[in-house]
Amino acid sequence: GKDYFGRRPNSTGGNTTTTYPFYLALSKTQPDVYGGSISEPSAGLGYSRTNLDNSLFSGDAIFNSTPDYDGTNDVYSFTNVADIVFPEATGSWGTITHFAIYDAKTGGNMIAFGTLASPISPQVNTVPIVRAGQMTVSEEQAS
Repeated sequence: GKDYFGRRPNSTGGNTTTTYPFYLALSKTQPDVYGGSISEPSAGLGYSRTNLDNSLFSGDAIFNSTPDYDGTNDVYSFTNVADIVFPEATGSWGTITHFAIYDAKTGGNMIAFGTLASPISPQVNTVPIVRAGQMTVSEEQAS
């Protein structure tokens, strides 16, 4: 399978930084660990997942940076360091409380999910933005 969060061995015994296209999804509900229970706004309201550029994150090797490490809980994490802009809303998207990261623009595999630091409520003719520092993804260290 894919090693989404970090480095994997290459044929010469070293490590290669693994990168894939990633897309940020917004949700009105908390996703579950199996990729279900997500409630994305309707595409008919101007919503679509937004491509995440590697430069948006600090922290994880997949984004060419060093992760923050919490040694007490043995958890690595990264946080968005730039605003993430979505397409203009053509109707109300409801109250967005959670996010998910996928490997595809539609469908695909959910890679991670979490709670936004502050909910957003996009309305008609507004450009939804997840501000820098609003999104943190954590990964437990494999034992």
